[in-house]
Amino acid sequence: MTSPQTTQPVKSADRALALVEFVAAERATSFTAILEALDLPRSSAHGLLQTLTASGWLEHNPQSKQYSLGLRAWQVGPQYRGHHDLENLAKPVMDRLVRAVGETVQLARLDGVENVYIAISESEKEMRLASSVGSRLLV
Repeated sequence: MTSPQTTQPVKSADRALALVEFVAAERATSFTAILEALDLPRSSAHGLLQTLTASGWLEHNPQSKQYSLGLRAWQVGPQYRGHHDLENLAKPVMDRLVRAVGETVQLARLDGVENVYIAISESEKEMRLASSVGSRLLV
């Protein structure tokens, strides 16, 4: 019987993913802020940013000198289907609940210490909780 292998993350891939996640959280951020937040060597950060920008994962605004998520992140995001079956099962029940109680109904998945909304059935009331699929809420 073999024991499960423990693998070490590939350093550059780990850094690239951390960088994309940081930029996504900040919406727009500078090279200096990236260096400070992620504690990256200047040359590594520069190379990662060039690669991520060239491949469309990030965009760089030369006027503001800010990095933001690129079109590639938007294209790939909707391809995630890990919750599709659950959403299909839950949506009719959620819609019935909205009609029965008149309030917005949300379906969330726990990710660490955060809820990630994966489906929402909106109430028709003018005053309602504002949230969107994909947004997070700390629990």
